[in-house]
Amino acid sequence: MNDQAPDMKARLIHWYDHIDAIFLKRLSAEAGLLPASTAKTVHGDYAHAWVRDNVYSILGVWGLACAYKRLEPGSDRARQLETSVIRLMRGLLSAMMGQADKVERFKYTQDPLDGLHAKYDAATGQPVVGDAHWGHLQIDATSLFLLFLAQMTAGGLKLVETADEVDFVQNLVHYIGPAYRIADYGIWERGRKSNDGVVEINASSVGVAKAALEAMDGLDFGCEARGPIWVPADDIARARETLQVLLPGESASKETDAALLAVVGWPAFAVDDKVMIAHTRGRILDRLAGRYGCKRFLRDGHQTTVEDEHRLHYHAGELSKFANIESEWPLFFTYLLVDAEMTGDTRGAEAWADRLAPLFQIRDGLPLLPELYYVEAHAVEAEAAAPGSQDRVANANLPLLWAQSLWALGAMLQEGLLSPADIDPLGRRHHLNRKHQQEIAFAIVAEDAQTAARLQDLGLICDQMSELGPDVLIRPAGDLVSVWTQIGTNAHLRLTGRPEKRLGPLANAYVYEAQGRHVLFSATLLEAHDHHIRYDAAARARRLRGDLRYVARHWRGLDNPVFILCVDATAMQGSGIDRLIDLLHEVQRGQVDFARTKLVSIDEVLRAQTKPKSIGSLLPSGTYSDFRQGLPEPLDQGFGRSLDEAIASGDQAEIERIYEASGRAGDWATARRGAAWLNRTDPRLQDSAKDIVVRLRRLGLGEGRVITRPISEGELVTMIEDGLHSKLHAVIAQEVLQALGLFSKSDSNAVRGMRTIRLTEIVGRLGQEETGGMENLVAEPPSVLFDRVKSILLETPSVRAVVSPAPNFALTPSALAIGSDWQQWRERLGILTRVGSDFFARLWSLLHVCPGIVFGANNRLDAAVARSDLTAWEKDFALEIEVRLETIPDPAYRTFCLEALNVLANRHERDPDYRVDHDIILDDLIHDAVAWIWRRAGHGEPDWDQAGPIWGLARHADAQTMALALFASCEKYKSTSEPTFC
Repeated sequence: MNDQAPDMKARLIHWYDHIDAIFLKRLSAEAGLLPASTAKTVHGDYAHAWVRDNVYSILGVWGLACAYKRLEPGSDRARQLETSVIRLMRGLLSAMMGQADKVERFKYTQDPLDGLHAKYDAATGQPVVGDAHWGHLQIDATSLFLLFLAQMTAGGLKLVETADEVDFVQNLVHYIGPAYRIADYGIWERGRKSNDGVVEINASSVGVAKAALEAMDGLDFGCEARGPIWVPADDIARARETLQVLLPGESASKETDAALLAVVGWPAFAVDDKVMIAHTRGRILDRLAGRYGCKRFLRDGHQTTVEDEHRLHYHAGELSKFANIESEWPLFFTYLLVDAEMTGDTRGAEAWADRLAPLFQIRDGLPLLPELYYVEAHAVEAEAAAPGSQDRVANANLPLLWAQSLWALGAMLQEGLLSPADIDPLGRRHHLNRKHQQEIAFAIVAEDAQTAARLQDLGLICDQMSELGPDVLIRPAGDLVSVWTQIGTNAHLRLTGRPEKRLGPLANAYVYEAQGRHVLFSATLLEAHDHHIRYDAAARARRLRGDLRYVARHWRGLDNPVFILCVDATAMQGSGIDRLIDLLHEVQRGQVDFARTKLVSIDEVLRAQTKPKSIGSLLPSGTYSDFRQGLPEPLDQGFGRSLDEAIASGDQAEIERIYEASGRAGDWATARRGAAWLNRTDPRLQDSAKDIVVRLRRLGLGEGRVITRPISEGELVTMIEDGLHSKLHAVIAQEVLQALGLFSKSDSNAVRGMRTIRLTEIVGRLGQEETGGMENLVAEPPSVLFDRVKSILLETPSVRAVVSPAPNFALTPSALAIGSDWQQWRERLGILTRVGSDFFARLWSLLHVCPGIVFGANNRLDAAVARSDLTAWEKDFALEIEVRLETIPDPAYRTFCLEALNVLANRHERDPDYRVDHDIILDDLIHDAVAWIWRRAGHGEPDWDQAGPIWGLARHADAQTMALALFASCEKYKSTSEPTFC
């Protein structure tokens, strides 16, 4: 060891000289910030201080400070380097605190114009461009700052000093908390890959936000006036779920992005699924890696020689000219270098260091990494034809401080000057070894002696509310929401706490402490502000099962999670009570699906806790019984008649009373009418819509109303009511939406292959299939409605699942699920538009052999534009198809179009030379197929002048016959020569 000491000291001096020349000398004296580089080009003024670049750029300095502390503890240089890190991080904090008003607004609006600025003046820390003049909303940048604020604080740096600063950081946590549903401009600042400024949900933003939330949770800055930072566990869980859906892709417009290297590896380590990590990294390296680094994403025109530098966005059909000539960024090899060192992959680190070695540009004796390498204009055509064949040149942005810093960090790790623990004191690199699946401590609390006796007669362990000790409080979940609204409030900065929005089951799963008393929060299944669905015991059982699965999947606390179910007489009656009791017995047996459970008393819950979470004096006053509603008085006459009279008189209180009473009595028709009049919505409604759209599905609300990102509850309800033209039917639709949201979140088989969830059409279909129509449907219990929705989803296979691609188009066993009712299958499938996982990739291939496809009435998909701007596996290509199918009003005809597209793709797959020299008009192809079927059946020529559409003649044709007819009809369109469009 001593023999190596002189070499180590020499290496420290070497790296100090390097860091000083490139980083320390550029630090602003006033603001403490760094410019991204020194270049000023048509692509931007790199003298500005980007938040993201600054955080990454200071990591090399921090790494060297850690190395000095290890090898020369107490040295002046160690202190100087740490001071530089502190100055920069506090400079960023100061710049952001100057925009506290934006943080406050954004918590409530999620409007991109309210986003924190992404870059500041490097000299002063002041804004440099207007709110609308840059894609400021970049959740990953704010999250990266918080992630390293936590890492550096854990490493011993004092970055946050005052109570105001702690409160501001707490509000930054609230700011990024809903990252799982925030569409932002992303790491490359321009939204979709066409650079049109349209925001989208980006996996790279969600992943870094998840890492930041995990790092911040419980972090104590050592400020005596403030405690540790609070992070809602459900925000982390929702980010995890969204990330699982988005990966291995980046967004709707990008099937992958090199930025995801920072999510699946260092510094975020945000994914704990080894298979998904390997799949994501493999896709990046396979599709984006080159000799000079990685492309950011496919068809990225940034700083290519064929890009028009005078505009930020690209025109339709323009992106194909960037294919295979995208700029390559050495930056991403530095991520891979650091990640390999952090995870102990010495051989991998050597390989990435070797690939970086020839990419440096030497200036004044210093090896510098440029921002990117591009293909020169004279070599573009040759490179496009043979990717990787041409030499590239470095751009003028030299060095890119971000890349230089990460390389220095990786090199110091390689040399042994640093250990991974120095720059990851929180141990995020150990994410794959974290324990999961702790046992859920489930406690039942009866609110009266009668209910307690009944539960005990059923063999269930329970406590009685009145017999709990004076040191134990049971409070409704809504009170915990009130607590959170106070966390981070600061009158001086004009900041409130977390917006008053529902928390998830994980927040309730902790034991809390308030002024010396233990506080437990009940599940949200039976709260008084819920709507009539709470009176359907079977529906409660389903929610309870879902919540237990959710807690088991996402719990990361040190103690076992707690689940408190408060039960009164109401909870033990009503339709489906047997399903609830059966579920409670499952809990007592110790297993609910994959969730491990243990039915315990409240005393056992408290004895098992090691450290309750303190909420001080934030708990609202009152007792649990204050929040319960008593049983309504009995009615002298039928519920329906009483409701009519109350509505006629405008007696709001009486309508409320009848609404509650009819729900308790299981008169669902009256309860739903009351809900419609009272505008009563379930608190989970907005979450259900979010669960659909954050998974990059579209939610259709009727008559062209489609949402692709979360909206407010008020907007959602209005759109549903407008789409159905009935407030009563809208109540049904809200219940259906909750079922669809649950399937999207926890039962992927039910919604597999669906890109658009057509809510209003599904409601209409339920009414058609119900005996007695919508009137009888309105009278069904919510749990029965849920089961009907599930049966429609599970019993409607896709086109390809019904018809095998074998030469004879044989029907597969899955066709039996529809009971040979081919008309019903077509009507259902047309609503669901469920397709196989490879459907859109197969259509993508089809676009290479025709100039276009026409859907319905002249709705044309231009093959050349689609091939240019989209790629086979990106979500936006699927969207292009869905939007065109949307214009076809008849669901059965949509299915005919899906059948035609499926057969066309199959025809091309069997014969790669199959080409069509004019647009494929689906109307014509389907009409030809119907005529073929008609003739084969011996009916002669169809009646082309009949009143209804000609395809109506084939509504009942089985899928195999239709496939054969379509295949035969494809032949007449085959081109005999090479089409000019190719």
